[in-house]
Amino acid sequence: MRRSPISLIQWLPASEYQETQTILNAYAQTVNIFHRSVELAADAQSAVSEWLNCNTNAQYCFIGTHGNSTGIGASSRPGAFASWDEIWAWFSPHSLLGGLWLGAYNSSSAAEAFSRLLSTDGDVVPYFYGFREEIDPSEIEAILGHLIEFSDINHQSDLGSDLNLLRDAVPKTTVELYYPAATRNGIARYVNVERFEEEVGVTFSEFLDQNGNRVRTH
Repeated sequence: MRRSPISLIQWLPASEYQETQTILNAYAQTVNIFHRSVELAADAQSAVSEWLNCNTNAQYCFIGTHGNSTGIGASSRPGAFASWDEIWAWFSPHSLLGGLWLGAYNSSSAAEAFSRLLSTDGDVVPYFYGFREEIDPSEIEAILGHLIEFSDINHQSDLGSDLNLLRDAVPKTTVELYYPAATRNGIARYVNVERFEEEVGVTFSEFLDQNGNRVRTH
């Protein structure tokens, strides 16, 4: 069963990030996109589960929201925030083929929590994109546009090249890609691809080649 390859979850007030709707309108006729607007963590979790359930083509999940070093959520009100451990648990019962895009301030902080869980659960999240600072709203449309292009069945996937394309498109925002690997000390963790050679001992491209270039399957 092939279902939507892309999930766009807008975990924000309706007045924010209208770029999401622009992307939906632009690609509605050509790409099957799963989209939900949510306010509470429970709603976001339900959306993720709905998209992943029996989905053999779950390539990318983009969650657009606010965040800090401990997790993400729409606001500080009760029930509207989820820790990184909780986010991980949303994906663990299912099969995500490709990347998780955490479209939130300080979302790169997920690497530490995800690394801890990786050692016990395996790579529930095959890789993820995070951001160090607030994402410029004007760049959201470009980010989502590339996400959709990457899911095209004719797109020849190369994560390094994809990351460069994305960074060129969103110069105001620092995009970081984290991929699971065993480091020099033998501990598996999510490694920033910019530090791959330093922490793993080979470049990111060499690592992918050595491991059968296991990025994703359309």
